[in-house]
Amino acid sequence: MYAVIIISILLQFAAAILAVRLVWITKTTISWLFIAAAIFLMALRRCFTFYEWYVHEQAGLPLDISSETIGLATSLFMLAGVALIAPLFLDIKRSKQGLQERVKEKTAQLKDAIDDLQLELFERQQAEEALRKSEERFRTLAEFTYDWEYWLSPEGYYNYISPSVERITGYSREQFLQEPGLLERITHPDDRERVNQHVLAEPASEESHTVEFRIITKNGEDRWISHVCQPVSSVEGRNLGRRVTNRNVTRRKKAEAEKTQLESQLRQAQKMEAIGTLAGGIAHDFNNILSPIIMYTEIALKTSQDEDLRPYLDQVLKSSRRASDLVRQILAISRQTEPQRIIMQLGPLVKETLKLLRASFPATIDLRQRLAPNGDWILADPTEIYQVVMNLCTNAAHAMADMNGVLEVSLDLVDLKEEQSAFGMTIKPGAYVRFSVKDTGHGISPEVLERIFEPYFTTKEIGHGTGLGLALVHSIVQACNGGVTVISKPGRGTTFQIYFPRLKAEALAELDNITPVPRGCERILLVDDEADIVSAVQTYLGQAGYTVAPFTDSREALAAFQSGPSDFDLVITDLTMPHLTGLDLAQELLRLSPRLPIIITTGYGDPGTIDKIKAMGIREIIFKPIIPRDLAEAIRRVLNVP
Repeated sequence: MYAVIIISILLQFAAAILAVRLVWITKTTISWLFIAAAIFLMALRRCFTFYEWYVHEQAGLPLDISSETIGLATSLFMLAGVALIAPLFLDIKRSKQGLQERVKEKTAQLKDAIDDLQLELFERQQAEEALRKSEERFRTLAEFTYDWEYWLSPEGYYNYISPSVERITGYSREQFLQEPGLLERITHPDDRERVNQHVLAEPASEESHTVEFRIITKNGEDRWISHVCQPVSSVEGRNLGRRVTNRNVTRRKKAEAEKTQLESQLRQAQKMEAIGTLAGGIAHDFNNILSPIIMYTEIALKTSQDEDLRPYLDQVLKSSRRASDLVRQILAISRQTEPQRIIMQLGPLVKETLKLLRASFPATIDLRQRLAPNGDWILADPTEIYQVVMNLCTNAAHAMADMNGVLEVSLDLVDLKEEQSAFGMTIKPGAYVRFSVKDTGHGISPEVLERIFEPYFTTKEIGHGTGLGLALVHSIVQACNGGVTVISKPGRGTTFQIYFPRLKAEALAELDNITPVPRGCERILLVDDEADIVSAVQTYLGQAGYTVAPFTDSREALAAFQSGPSDFDLVITDLTMPHLTGLDLAQELLRLSPRLPIIITTGYGDPGTIDKIKAMGIREIIFKPIIPRDLAEAIRRVLNVP
């Protein structure tokens, strides 16, 4: 009986001890301590029961074994339950430890992953910051660059357009984004096909390409654009589109055009210089030929008694002087000379010029003349008027070069009642000789008409004009106190009207007041290497009362003067001679006789030589062909100087 109680007590104490152990296993102190305390108190309760049984037994009281048996079973089951729970909690602890290890491992892995992620995030932030700064630099560069930049996608759409597009084209980037075909629309019509071919070839090319073309800005101005297209690819080689730079090269193009124009002008100047040199040689020889013809003809007219012969001699003299004027015109065109305005009749010069031009005009041009018979006297330089007629008629013919046309040249007398203004010149009321050149060519547009008299402005192709012709006409007419009007419409031809002030009757009366040819009795030393000229001048001056010592060799003339300087009152010498030139001879003569009057004759003299002649103190220069009256008057001028 006591064994049952003792076993029950031991079992309960064992259960209490196991419960206490579960505190260490489960780490749940309070719960299992309460359980262990409860079991321990139950074991103490069994000890009190054991004591009660002992007292009852000593007292002879009966014992209830059934309740103790149940208590023993309860203690047994309690111990079994706690014993069974302990391994379970031990497994739980072990599982927890394994789980903790795994959690710790996963936590470490997660920490490593988080560290890697943070590093990647940091690197990405740095990359994004670098990209942002790069984009800022690019945008700053693109936004403020002088060039007009844009990026195209592989499909040909705009990804970006820089603000410079508005400064260069006048159109905003929003307008370009809204109208993708705007660039083609503003391209100059003459360049559009070439630009379209270039644009079509761009996507298939892997190299950069450049094309230069003109655009028409929003305000209608023409500008030259240098268009550079570069393909853009990723590191992997994927096509990202195209980057295009458009630079305004209008100034460079204008500079190149001006350079080309200047080179053309230089070539023209060199050509004219060569022509001038050739013309000078021809003029010298030709004037030497004309001089005796003119002088002998005048001598014949003066001495001949045959009235039937006089008309023929007059014609010879007239033709010789026309030939002389032609040589002078050639010389004037080939080199710059100071204008020498004289009283002249415009009609004959226009006729002579048209004769020269007729041969150069194509057969498709019908040249018509309507010239006033008389009264067309003006004050002008014949050479300059020749240039006016040449330029206007040549331009008119050029306007009809590719068609059948009519070139009408007219000359009439007009009296203007009201003041007129055109092209910077004012035509005052008065009497004028009006020279008109009318063509049936393609005409001139109003835009071009405003600029036709500007120097170097030309609508002709390179090599077909310098742009100076009409500017020269304007300058000459303005210097003559005249005026210019132009009537033109595209497709209806052009009419140029030049107004020259007409001379009054009082001025023309001076031409009729011809004084006798001056005479003299002085002794003249005459030197020229052309024997015909020496003979003609000697004859003419001999008839005028002078005593002439003729020489064709300048060395012999110098020797004659050295032997008797006082035997000569005047020296007339040619400029270009072998052995001793006219300048060399003049220097020797002036060294012997510093106050000796000297007249130089020349068939052609460049400005530099003329300046040297004047610097030496030589008083007169006579240009060949020698006109007898001009020679006689020059002799009296130098001899009558006190």
